[in-house]
Amino acid sequence: MIYLYKDHDFMFYHMYKCGGTSVKKLLFRLNKDAEMLTGKKQQGETFGKGHEPLSLYKNKVDYNNYRLYANIRNPYARIVSMYEFVSQMKRANIRYKDLTFKRFFYEWFLNEKQNKRYPEFSSQQDSLFVEGKLPETLFTIKLEDVDRFWPRIIKKHFNFDMQFMPRFNTTAHQKDTMEYFDADMIKEVKKKEAWAIDQYCLI
Repeated sequence: MIYLYKDHDFMFYHMYKCGGTSVKKLLFRLNKDAEMLTGKKQQGETFGKGHEPLSLYKNKVDYNNYRLYANIRNPYARIVSMYEFVSQMKRANIRYKDLTFKRFFYEWFLNEKQNKRYPEFSSQQDSLFVEGKLPETLFTIKLEDVDRFWPRIIKKHFNFDMQFMPRFNTTAHQKDTMEYFDADMIKEVKKKEAWAIDQYCLI
């Protein structure tokens, strides 16, 4: 989903399991604070639903007219976070019963049919690229760097001072990230998440 604030030349793309909920809630808080101070609502527009790729919105909004931001994440950590989030639903939904990481990885994350049905399981490249490349106005923030960059971004566009980035919707992992993957899985991640692997300088 895209969050667009025309008055601030600001656009945010929310990609699944990359800290986007924290940014979304921060923007909502800025709206409420601005309304209290000025008496005017500054609610931004939203495009799309769920975590559809940027390419689906290209005919609805011109990315070149705004500064576009998106969080990205170490692909291995993102995949594990996807699994742990989904597996927490086991008790509530029979579909997730006995869902191992290996089954999730091959039947959900690597399954193209599932990716079309559930675009949140797409690669970061497939989520961000439009017509084979990143939009020129897109600035990506690694999840590890949100405390360094997001206060500057909010100050630049909204003239609001913040000391740190609040965290919402975090998912606990049961073990160290790379312990989830065997050698074959790692090869598949390197193929599907080639762009993110390169961004993180992972071998």
